[in-house]
Formats: sequence, structure tokens, C-alpha cells
Amino acid sequence: MQIVCPNCSARYLVDPAAIGPKGRTVQCFRCGHRWMAHAAAEPEEQVLTDTRPVPDFIIRPQNHDEPASLPAIPPERGIPTWLKIALGLLILVGVVSGVGYALRDQLSGTKQAPPPAAPTAKPTPPTKPPAPPPPSAVPALMLDKVNIEAVPGVRAILATGDIVNTSTAEVTPRRIRFTFKDKDRQPIGERVYELKPDKIAPLGRPPFRQQVDDPPPGALDVDVAVEPLS
Repeated sequence: MQIVCPNCSARYLVDPAAIGPKGRTVQCFRCGHRWMAHAAAEPEEQVLTDTRPVPDFIIRPQNHDEPASLPAIPPERGIPTWLKIALGLLILVGVVSGVGYALRDQLSGTKQAPPPAAPTAKPTPPTKPPAPPPPSAVPALMLDKVNIEAVPGVRAILATGDIVNTSTAEVTPRRIRFTFKDKDRQPIGERVYELKPDKIAPLGRPPFRQQVDDPPPGALDVDVAVEPLS
């Protein structure tokens, strides 16, 4: 059967089973109007000879009986023509770009040369260890276990320690030298004292003891060195 919206005259083809013998409320999909529709019995001859145009929408019966309105079913819409054209153009541009990128060497007429190979590094010959200094370059005498302390009651310092002969021959010490320095480690004075000309055996270490009177004012540090007899 057909029902017509009394508001906008939209036509719908509805199965009478969906309306039921008591009728039901339906709603127009086009304008949203709601009304009570009833199933009207039509003679068989009229159904066969019905020349009315095909309705805009078809409504199928629901699987359950609910007092709800039957929504109109909108017709299916295809893809717009302009969208089909735009998609076709995008695909065509992509294909042309891919072919041009694949044939870029043939189109340019030049073939890219391979990158030059990195130069092979020549192995460096093994370096020889430095030769030890000659025996004459090694100092023959040096001081060890040097201790410097102030002498109580007088303005003097006392230096004690060992004189070590690092050579393989006998060496005679000549003098001992004190170099006084200020807070910036700058020399501000010296004191030199002669030693007894006693020979020191190889690898020997005799002790020494030397008092220095009246060190330079402002001296905060002192270096002590021994000089051999030339």
C-alpha cells in the first residue's frame, strides 16, 4: 500500500503488515511530519490496475511490534561526478610523477657517476720507543726525605734529609742551595752553603743537616738542591 505525507505530499510504499490493523504513527523522512496512518484494504482489481507512479521511498515491516514511528528510508546516493573527476586527476598525476622519477636518468641524458672511492689509508709504521737518556744526563746527586722546620727562639730554619748518589760511580757533593719564594712562587732570595768534600759511594745516601739563619722576609716556601763537585 502507499501512504502520502499530508504535509509535503511525499509518497511511501509500505507493507500493510508494518501498519497493522489498528494503524500506527509514522514520520515523514523529508519534512519530519508525524501522523497516524491506517491500512486501507484495496480491491484486487485496483491493485492490478494501479497506474500511480512509483513511490519515493519503500518501508519494510519491523521484526518486533513497538509503538514507534516508521522512519522513511532515504534513497542511495552515488559518488558525485566532480569527486570522481578529482580522484581520477590525482591518480593520473601520481602515475606520471612515478614514471618521470623512474626515468629521470634517461630524460636528463646524463648518467650520474658513482661517488669516488675513499682513499685507502696507508698503514703507519710502528714507532720506536724513545731511547733512554745517556748516563751523563741523569743527575748524579739528589735529595730525599727533606724536612724543613723553624728553629725555636731564633729567626732561622733547619733543613734535614738524605743526599742520594744515583750513579754507579763515587760522587763528591760540593754545596747545597736554598731558593726562597713568596706566595706567588717567585724567587726572592738564595742561601748557598759549602759541604764537606766527602765522596759518596754508588747508590749511597748519607744524611745532611743545615741551618739557615735570617731567611728573606716574606718567604713562604723554599726549594733545596745539592750540587756535585765538578
